[in-house]
Amino acid sequence: DIAGEFGGSTPHSLSEYYDAANGVPASGQISLSNFYGTSAMTPVVFLNRIAYHISATYISNINTVVIAYQDVNSGYGHAIAGTVSGGTINFGSTPIPDRFNADHTDDISISSDGNKAIITYRSRGQLRAVVGTVSGGRISFGYTSIFSTESGYYSNSTYDSLHNKVVAVWSDTDSWDIKARVGTVSGTDISFGPIVNTFIKGSYKAPTYISGNGQVLIAYHTYGINPSEGRSIVGTVSGNSISFGSPTTFNSGYSGFVQATYDSTNQRVVIAYRTTNPSRGEAVVGNVSGGAGHFGSPVQFTSNDYPLSHIGMVYNSANNSVDILHTEGNYGLAVRGTVHSSGNSISFEPEFAITTSQAGFPSATFDSSSGKTVFAYYDQDNSYYGTALVI
Repeated sequence: DIAGEFGGSTPHSLSEYYDAANGVPASGQISLSNFYGTSAMTPVVFLNRIAYHISATYISNINTVVIAYQDVNSGYGHAIAGTVSGGTINFGSTPIPDRFNADHTDDISISSDGNKAIITYRSRGQLRAVVGTVSGGRISFGYTSIFSTESGYYSNSTYDSLHNKVVAVWSDTDSWDIKARVGTVSGTDISFGPIVNTFIKGSYKAPTYISGNGQVLIAYHTYGINPSEGRSIVGTVSGNSISFGSPTTFNSGYSGFVQATYDSTNQRVVIAYRTTNPSRGEAVVGNVSGGAGHFGSPVQFTSNDYPLSHIGMVYNSANNSVDILHTEGNYGLAVRGTVHSSGNSISFEPEFAITTSQAGFPSATFDSSSGKTVFAYYDQDNSYYGTALVI
């Protein structure tokens, strides 16, 4: 197994693989256990400057990964296109990003309708959206659409492929009410229906599309109300609007850095988050019925109790796995989980390090052509450069 992952020539010996991966010694005593969870993965830099607010998506009809981010040097919003091949990702011999916003840009979220990339973001006290078309490895953008004249907090979006709509969500600047708006892509432009107020107060938010029944689930952390806990609401798109059911609780405690994905094989939602007392990463599995989510018990995905920051997560249908990237202290750690639909539960393999420093603002997308997960993040070990890794 070790030779299959790291290569080499026969006859093999363990000493052949000194320093082959993080956690493997460079000399002295070496054992098989040193290789548990290791990989010959090669990180690829897509921006040789500092990248924040990173978000990745996969455009299925052209087998292309698009990563959107804030270039911290300029503050502008940029995106770059790459293709996965042979266990790595190629952004061209000289990666060239394309700018979608020439001003301070954050809260970036990206999704795809299978043909184009749809980016939502915050800039100049407004929430905006833009459509990007990839051709020849470059991205061209249509006109910017404003879907909220207030800046809002924790904005995010997902794509409803049944109704061919973008669902953008955010928290109101004054009330913290979660609001949503449905967008329709036409050519290179996007237009939005009316603002829908859920009158539910929440901070961290993660919408995900439920392909089994054509609904959108929003996972969030309550804000300004008691109890403080993790909850979800389910919305149903109709025309250019969306209606919501009642909230349900998935974690009765602090639930920060919330992420959600949909396991289409087991038809289950997976929500990952950071909890406190103890501080650690947990995940819950749920099914959606009757306009609400119904969840099993939380399962810890971190190997120890420790505070973690930011989570990137996606469902990989080739491996039938939920793939997570997060930062613990000075390590960027990845972990894979398998959903068990009976009982709404999930089990995780051991974590493995992809970097010996922070993997900041992690995002994940699934490349269905290669059957690989692509993680995008900044690598603190390498000057906070924008980096992508294929697993």
